Amino acid sequence: MKEFKRLVDLEVNRLFLKVFPPLGEDKKLDIDISIGLVFSKEPNQMCIISTDEEDRWMPSIHFSSIPKRNIYSWSSFNNRMKDWMDLKEYEKLDIEYYEVTNTVLFNNLVSQKILNVEFLSVKNIELPFGVKLIFDKDYILSTPTADGNTIETSSFNKNKNITNFEELGELEFSDIEHRAT
Repeated sequence: MKEFKRLVDLEVNRLFLKVFPPLGEDKKLDIDISIGLVFSKEPNQMCIISTDEEDRWMPSIHFSSIPKRNIYSWSSFNNRMKDWMDLKEYEKLDIEYYEVTNTVLFNNLVSQKILNVEFLSVKNIELPFGVKLIFDKDYILSTPTADGNTIETSSFNKNKNITNFEELGELEFSDIEHRAT
C-alpha cells in the first residue's frame, strides 16, 4: 500500500477510463472500469488504479505507457457499453480506453492535486478492499466487483458499490498515514 503514498500532491494532467467490454452483462455495476491518471510530472506515463487481478480484493496500482490504440471519446461511452451489454458488439474483446480529460463530469479532477489517499476496509480486518483518492472538490473511489473493478466520483457512476460489502461488517476509511503496510 506504500506505493499509493507517492500519489499525494501529484497533479492530474489527463484522465482515462480503462474498460473491459461488458459482453452480455446485465447491470452497469458489472462493467469492469479502472481509472488511468496521467500526472503533470510524468506526462508520458499512466497510473492505473484498480483491483488486484490475482486476489480480486486488494486495491492495486501500476504504471504503464499511455495507450496508443483502442482510445475512444467520452461521447461514445454509453452507446458502446449498451451495445456490448446487449451483445450487439462482436469485435474482438480488448481493453478500451476512454479519454475523459475534457469531460464536464471529471472537471474537478483534471488540473487538480491529489490531497490524500484513504483505504476502505471492513472494521477489524486489516486488508483494505478499496481506495479513495481525495481532491479539493471531488474524489475517485475504486472498489472490486464480481467482474473486476469499478470507480465512482461525485458525478460519475454513483452505483453505491460499497453497500455490497456492508454485510461483511462495519466499513471504515483510514488515512494513508495511519496504514503501516
